[in-house]
Amino acid sequence: MYRLQHTRVTTQVKPQNTVERCLGSITMDNDAYGRYQGEVQICRRDLEANHRVNVIGLVIEEDLPLIELLEPGQSVKIQVKNYIET
Repeated sequence: MYRLQHTRVTTQVKPQNTVERCLGSITMDNDAYGRYQGEVQICRRDLEANHRVNVIGLVIEEDLPLIELLEPGQSVKIQVKNYIET
C-alpha cells in the first residue's frame, strides 16, 4: 500500500464498498479503523476485503504500471473520471 499523507479526517466515514481490493484500488479507512479513519491509500497488489476499508476508486488501467514507480514523499495527482454517485 502507498499511503497518501494528510488524508485522515475527524468526520464520520461510514463503511461502504468494503470489497476485495485489486492492484490500483484507491481506498479510504472507515470509522472501524479508529484514529486512521479517512486515510487514503493506493494498493500495490491484490488484497482481500476488509470491513474497515472502503474502496473509493481505481487507477485507470493504462496508469497501473506507474504505481511501481512511486517513491516515498513523491506527490501524486488523482483525477476523478467517470464519477457515479450512489
